[in-house]
Amino acid sequence: MVMNGRTTSRRLKLSTISLAAVCCLVLLAASYFSALNAASTSGVRDGRLEVQDFLYHLILVREFWFGAGSSLYDLSGQTLAMAKYFGEGVNSAMPVGVSPAALLIWYPFALISLHSYVLAQTLWIFCGLVLFVSGIYRLVLRFPAEKIFLMLFASLALFSWNGIAGVLLGQTSFLAAGILLHFAASSSASNLVWPLVWGVLLALKPTYFLFGLAYAVAYHKRASLLPYIAGGLLAALGASLCSSTILPEYAAQLSAYTSGSLPASYSGALHFQSNNTVRAVLGTLVGDSVVARTDIVLLALILAALTVAAMLRPRFLAPAQYFVGVVGVVSMLIPYFGGYEELVVAAVVAICWTQSELVQSPKHAVLGAALLFIILSHNALPSAALALALKAAVLLSAWLAARQ
Repeated sequence: MVMNGRTTSRRLKLSTISLAAVCCLVLLAASYFSALNAASTSGVRDGRLEVQDFLYHLILVREFWFGAGSSLYDLSGQTLAMAKYFGEGVNSAMPVGVSPAALLIWYPFALISLHSYVLAQTLWIFCGLVLFVSGIYRLVLRFPAEKIFLMLFASLALFSWNGIAGVLLGQTSFLAAGILLHFAASSSASNLVWPLVWGVLLALKPTYFLFGLAYAVAYHKRASLLPYIAGGLLAALGASLCSSTILPEYAAQLSAYTSGSLPASYSGALHFQSNNTVRAVLGTLVGDSVVARTDIVLLALILAALTVAAMLRPRFLAPAQYFVGVVGVVSMLIPYFGGYEELVVAAVVAICWTQSELVQSPKHAVLGAALLFIILSHNALPSAALALALKAAVLLSAWLAARQ
């Protein structure tokens, strides 16, 4: 009997390792073909720059470390870096929304790009996908009753409109969603190294860092909170040591996302109306810049109200409600929230539904995964208002479920 038990355990381990190896190979292949696609489709056409998001940022980070040392956020430096890579005739660029922490986080990839841009892109996309899939796997281990829902969600997310876009663009959303999934799957706060690492990585974008901070605060992970904040501060300090002017330059660059009129070189780079936000719905009716500035004020007021309510009236605002509330309000009111970022929102809703035991039955599991798939493919819906209403309804359901 003992031998049979050991044999079964060994076979189970081998099966798990084999499945993980196959999964990694599939994700690596998807990452490689996405990187090849970026290399073949990026270029200058009729004076306009068409480039995959990560390749664009990688060129800038590489230029900072191994080129002229130009700022990530200077328009002239951006166009010069693109002209150096693509050749003469580049007169357009994209504003950079990632924080100065990108200089540190993407340094290894910039170093690899000296040998091969395709290899650097492949590894970056692969890292994000592995973090996401492994986060789902850890969540399944912690909440086995929600296995059907989590597996369906992961599968549909990878093949959704915004999931595919995130991979093809080399975007940061899979990395952020994966880290939040790992946060939720962690049952022990004894390891202080990972919260520090997550803090550094989520500092890549202020919204990501805020989401991770909201989770740590909401779930009273005090042991994780300090190293997480320390990671964010280390990222900011390291970036400021790279350049003394980079933080104010970044703050100035962010104005491009709230301005109603962009510089000519940035025109066409940001598609506000394709996002699933209040600005996308009301911008054409009321005025884009008016809505953007109003959203910022509303966002600050609502976040402050949620935080005060969570601190003073914890009986009326459950921890998970605070977490979902912060993510939901930011995703709808922030001036620019790319469609690919909806993967992070969907991951947060999936975490909340899982922890509230709302999706244990097969019927609820299929329904929940289908709703999140629609949210992740919102561009296929007939109107922006419908997409936003559906997103708000899903977030509301997560918020109400978190109360239980």
